[in-house]
Amino acid sequence: MTLAEELRNLLAQAEGKWPTATELRTYLEPRAKAIAVAGEKLEHPAWANSVSGRHDMFLTLDDDVTGIQLYDDSRGWGAYAVLAVANGTLDEVESIVGETSWVPRNPGGGGAHDTVAAYPKIDDRTVRVFVHHLARRVSRVIVHFET
Repeated sequence: MTLAEELRNLLAQAEGKWPTATELRTYLEPRAKAIAVAGEKLEHPAWANSVSGRHDMFLTLDDDVTGIQLYDDSRGWGAYAVLAVANGTLDEVESIVGETSWVPRNPGGGGAHDTVAAYPKIDDRTVRVFVHHLARRVSRVIVHFET
C-alpha cells in the first residue's frame, strides 16, 4: 500500500467518531506482519523512534509504510498513529491532507528533517497531521485524532 493510500484509509477510521488506539489496531491487524506492545521495558521495533508509554502498540507492515505505532494520549486527548515511512513524498501526503505549513523547531532542536503540519477536517472536527521530511522525502507522519 502506498503512503497516500495508508493515510487516506487511516483518516477514514475517524468518520463518525474519533477512533481509539485499540480500534485502530483492530483495523490494521489483518495486514500486520508483527504486533508488539512496549511493555514495562518500553521495547519497540527498530523502525519506531520513540515510546510514549508501556501500552504503545507497534504494528509492522510490509509496504511504503514500514510500521505504525499506536497509543492513546495519557491525558485523554485522543489517539495517535505514528507512521514510519520507507517510501513516500510530501506531495503524496498533501494530496490527502491538503497544503502543509512549516512548524518552527524548538530552540536548539537539531536534526536534518523539517516538520510541516496540516489540519484536515473530518465531520467538522480537525485532525492534526505532522510530517517529518528531508527534501520532500517523508520519514514519519504523526496523526493525532485529538478529542
